[in-house]
Amino acid sequence: MHMYMYISIFQEDRREIFETYLETPESSDVITEIVQKSDGYTFSEIEKLATSINVECAIRDTKYVKRVDVEKAFECFVAGKIGKIEDDQVLPTLEDVGGMFEQKKLLERVIIWPKKVRLRARSCAPCILFFDELDSLAPKRGHDSTGVTDRVVNQLLTELDGAEGGMKGVIILGCTSRIDLIDDALLRPGRFDHHVYCGHPAQDERLEIMKVLTKKLRVMDIDFEELSRKTEGWSGADIQLLFTNAQFHNARKIAQEEDGLEEDDVAIDMTAIETVFCDSTPKPKKSEVDTRVGQKVTLA
Repeated sequence: MHMYMYISIFQEDRREIFETYLETPESSDVITEIVQKSDGYTFSEIEKLATSINVECAIRDTKYVKRVDVEKAFECFVAGKIGKIEDDQVLPTLEDVGGMFEQKKLLERVIIWPKKVRLRARSCAPCILFFDELDSLAPKRGHDSTGVTDRVVNQLLTELDGAEGGMKGVIILGCTSRIDLIDDALLRPGRFDHHVYCGHPAQDERLEIMKVLTKKLRVMDIDFEELSRKTEGWSGADIQLLFTNAQFHNARKIAQEEDGLEEDDVAIDMTAIETVFCDSTPKPKKSEVDTRVGQKVTLA
């Protein structure tokens, strides 16, 4: 037979304990209210109560502990015999944040989304099922400590394997700028088996891109033909960055003028482009050389 002895804490001792454990009470009246309501509580129970009050204060993201925090914390405790407090009643205070519950629901949705996408595509056939940024949806497995990514990739592979028989009229496409990050199992024949490499735009294409990007900009004396030749190996985003940097360069010059200039005076010219050209030049990446599949095009 085991005997448990519960020792209640005197009022002045409870006040001293709460003053020590509570982070920043709004006033002494708050401490007084807590002390009066915690009559008969043991030290362990007082410690749990103080922790719950601090949690309530943190949930509201305020600096001071207020009466509302005290009231919510006491709601989590069940009145009973001296020293008898149900530990599981403290959990609602911590669950008010909603973090773990929402995270669980989110993970469930993420894991089952490949199946939902396949079912929706099958109901909409004939259609094209397009996966953008495929490297973020199906990265290489074995690098995620939580295992969630691996489960998503496994589910995606399962759905793609079942697509051949149950998704008639559905064409599955995907795009990525980092094919080296995609799980190898996704790229084998029977899944994404045709690889088409889309390289950087040619000179005539870069010329058209420049005309489109500067259509709504104020430009002065820009030789687009010469600029298109100098930007060999540039992407559309790189060209846009060049024009943006040129705009900022001239805007800074205007801001430094003593008399000031009108907004309409901000224009892009060859002088500004040549000034920022070196800073805007894209740096070659090793991954671009290692991961090109342009020489392995299997799509006729």
